[in-house]
Amino acid sequence: MEKDLSAEKPENPVRVLVADCYKSNLVLMGRILCNFNCEYDFAKSGNEVLVKLELGDFDLVFLECSLPGMEGYTAVRKIRKSAKNNGLKIICTASYLTKKRFGSRCEKCVVNGFLDRPLGMWKIREVLKDNFSEVFDE
Repeated sequence: MEKDLSAEKPENPVRVLVADCYKSNLVLMGRILCNFNCEYDFAKSGNEVLVKLELGDFDLVFLECSLPGMEGYTAVRKIRKSAKNNGLKIICTASYLTKKRFGSRCEKCVVNGFLDRPLGMWKIREVLKDNFSEVFDE
């Protein structure tokens, strides 16, 4: 029997920024987030993350650790310094090798979690459920 992974449509959906430099990862995340009725936008570099966060209003960022232009851990430090982003949830994503290289740096920057690649619907669902339980009716 197949389990239903979708969420009830909330009045105020979670607003998510996905930061990754690979188009295939962005497409996958977009499809997954649609299943949970999230509003989302994409950023392909660390600098673009900072600009989009300044211009937009987001609840959660999935942030790849090895972004071009500015590494993820540097972006996290800058995000945390901004009063506008107080309360923003940041989940770092990385492959095993990238996590080994950058993981401790991201964790020292006060992130809300760390996901190993490959990402999938169950991992994203757990992050959303843990951080925004009001989205899920269980």
